[in-house]
Amino acid sequence: MLRIAISACLFGERVRYNGGHRRDDALLDAWRGIVEWVPVCPEAECGMGTPREPVRLVRTGSRIRMLGVDSRNEVTQQMESFARGRIDALVEAGICAYVLKARSPSCGVGSTPLFDAEGNTERTGSGLFAAALVARLPDLPVAEEEGLADPHQREAFLERARAFERARTTTSPPSPPSR
Repeated sequence: MLRIAISACLFGERVRYNGGHRRDDALLDAWRGIVEWVPVCPEAECGMGTPREPVRLVRTGSRIRMLGVDSRNEVTQQMESFARGRIDALVEAGICAYVLKARSPSCGVGSTPLFDAEGNTERTGSGLFAAALVARLPDLPVAEEEGLADPHQREAFLERARAFERARTTTSPPSPPSR
């Protein structure tokens, strides 16, 4: 069975800022019996809690910061520190792909709004956790759930996950001999 990480809200866990979820039944049903899911919510797992103040990405100078929407409390370091350890744990867990929540300040991949210091949308980019994931594992198949709504795209992604898994298992060092 393929081990694929997924944004926990898409798995149906109530981890969103408002205590809700965004369960993706179509995706979960399509891959039932094929995928072992590894739910991850960077915001809840890094200690922001649920429910919590929503956060957004704000560019200040050359730096992108994760700030509370109203309080402007900064959680950038908290997220970056969490991401390093959690990504290492996902590698150890043997994931072969990751399905991420579109437009999320932690999980979006190219769809997350980036704001300027005055609160205007500047452009879109990737969430802090997703950016760290792609930087650490550039060959790992990643997709946002919205892109997997199309059955052809879903099947193509699953094939990329299978290829990643095959490559990972054929290049892993041999296990030490048993005694």
